[in-house]
Amino acid sequence: MAGPIASYNGIDLLLSALEQLPHELPIEIDIAGTGSRTERLLAIASRDERLKLHGLLDLDSLFALYQKADVILTLRITKSLDTCTWFPSKFLEALVCGRCVLTTNVAHLQAEYGKYCVVLDDETPEALASAMKRLVDMGSVNRDAIGRAAREYMLSAHTWEAQSRRIVSYCDKIIQGELYKYEGMVKIR
Repeated sequence: MAGPIASYNGIDLLLSALEQLPHELPIEIDIAGTGSRTERLLAIASRDERLKLHGLLDLDSLFALYQKADVILTLRITKSLDTCTWFPSKFLEALVCGRCVLTTNVAHLQAEYGKYCVVLDDETPEALASAMKRLVDMGSVNRDAIGRAAREYMLSAHTWEAQSRRIVSYCDKIIQGELYKYEGMVKIR
């Protein structure tokens, strides 16, 4: 998990879910970042060996941490906060790493990326704990397959080159008259 250590980034949800998981479950949570919940996290980490706080990391160190992970968590809270204008950059960053991603359903993630990650629709500690347990039970072969598929998708559909091709194609359609304006919206003929 990386980013601001704040309630809106799911740290409280994660800590509550962790309380529900048995200590025997083979989970270690690496957290990179700082924020308003850092002191609380440090206090809990001093009593719970499953939590490892790394503080702020440079990009190379962050990606090295991602590569060591079995699952990357991106837990932006969406049910109690208005997230309609938030861009899920950490989520997209995580998908490119080729690791399995457990995420909340920010914006349209389920619709576009649902088959490349595990989406937590119920943002409760019980649901998160259950999803984490399922991911452990899933085994590394299956988790790795999800991560590889996500990376392949991102590299084929979401690079600057791929996005540029989409823009050029769209502009070509306008020039060729295949698209036209209709009451403030673009409509395909």
